[in-house]
Amino acid sequence: MGNLPVAAANAVSTAPAVIENALFPVAAAIGVSVSLTDSGYLLFDSHNAQGDFRISDAGAQYELYRGVDTNADLTAAAWETFSSLPHTSAALAASHTYYFVLRYLNNYGLTSQNSEEWSVEVDAAGAGVYRPSNAENITIVPAAAGAVRIRADYFYNKDVAAYRADNFLVYLTSDGSSPLLQSPTEVAMVMVDGNAKLDYTSGTYADGLTIKTVVRTRNSGSPDVDSDDTTVYSTTSDTDGPSVVDPGSIHFENEAQA
Repeated sequence: MGNLPVAAANAVSTAPAVIENALFPVAAAIGVSVSLTDSGYLLFDSHNAQGDFRISDAGAQYELYRGVDTNADLTAAAWETFSSLPHTSAALAASHTYYFVLRYLNNYGLTSQNSEEWSVEVDAAGAGVYRPSNAENITIVPAAAGAVRIRADYFYNKDVAAYRADNFLVYLTSDGSSPLLQSPTEVAMVMVDGNAKLDYTSGTYADGLTIKTVVRTRNSGSPDVDSDDTTVYSTTSDTDGPSVVDPGSIHFENEAQA
């Protein structure tokens, strides 16, 4: 028996097309949104970045994997299966953080291989806590006169608009203790083209100290809701300033001036 025709997902850009007799691994469920309804349930919806598309899907299903206070186990049986979106799951117990992966099993038995997780935190009252995404690309380097320079990115389109961060939190310590034991410096975000960039220079430190930082994001409100990153980055203070010019600064400044 010959191979069945293969259709490229990115060839379908108009909505919604039906591709009959196609055989290909179904694309990952891109852009799945996960939220809690007032009754404490999960609501799932999805779109594909390449455009809406379907195959002949008799017997196909979505597979929802769940981890409770740990990552979802993709080798275990799916927690729930369902044939269409949006989908409302079974209720979630209070005082846990849940991790979800949504996959698609087509009628040929092929499963999408996406592994990106979405997490939902449920507080003691059974209400959802929507934390903004963590900052990314965090760096800390020596600056002039013993100061340090900290940079990071926050890709705000990863978060639903109502729960996006609007401030960076910069935690710093120079005495060997955890930065998270200190009060953070709050830096307002400027959001441009999907990214808010942090470029923060601290006060000065004595020469040769180990300076540690943790960078988080904050959705300001009543109450404030912070991301939960605990990754520590460090450098050594240098009262003579950096020994070399930061190549990244040269590149991006030249690009901006071009």
